[in-house]
Amino acid sequence: MVKIVHYVMARSAGWVILGWLAGLYAAQSVTGSMVQTALPVVLRDIGMPLDSIGYLSVLFLPWALKFLWAPLIDRFLNERTWILLCQTGVTLCFIAAANLPPQDHMPALAGVLLMMGFLAATQDVATDKLAVHATTPETRGAASGASTAGAYLGFLIGGGIWLIVYNYAGWAVSMLAMAAFVVALSLPIALAKQRTGHPAEYGEALPKARLRNTLSNRA
Repeated sequence: MVKIVHYVMARSAGWVILGWLAGLYAAQSVTGSMVQTALPVVLRDIGMPLDSIGYLSVLFLPWALKFLWAPLIDRFLNERTWILLCQTGVTLCFIAAANLPPQDHMPALAGVLLMMGFLAATQDVATDKLAVHATTPETRGAASGASTAGAYLGFLIGGGIWLIVYNYAGWAVSMLAMAAFVVALSLPIALAKQRTGHPAEYGEALPKARLRNTLSNRA
């Protein structure tokens, strides 16, 4: 009987972790999908030239350059702390963006979106680390599937639902709705009692990540 209870608890914990990962990848995908697919539609609708819309690609620099600060994410704090800090920052950015309609405040809005991208990219690093530490080689396939499903859910929210809300309720409400989505998707990890992510908690001494070691790795 005890073995059955332990088995059920282990299986439940595994599903909880998969739920965490799906929610976290969805939350960070909301930002990228909104900027990449939905925001250009809105900007074109208000009459912004195509060449100006093309400059939005600069907002994806944080995702391209996140390897520069990824070693710091490994060295300081733990994954849960980084994730909650980044998600709080993303939520505040959405709230700030609600007061910056693009037709009147595009430069300021671009700055807020760039900061949002930096936070989302940083959270991506922390979430990847959490996925590695909170799973085993046997369960990483399921974790990969959960992360992919979560990412598509985020694209659905940020690229589709956001446009619907914007069409019916306007800019400010649509931004506040995205803030609410991010908060909702972050609640499971925020309410979790179990600490996650510090290497010492897994009983193994993991090497400190360094950019030099990463670039010199031939594997």
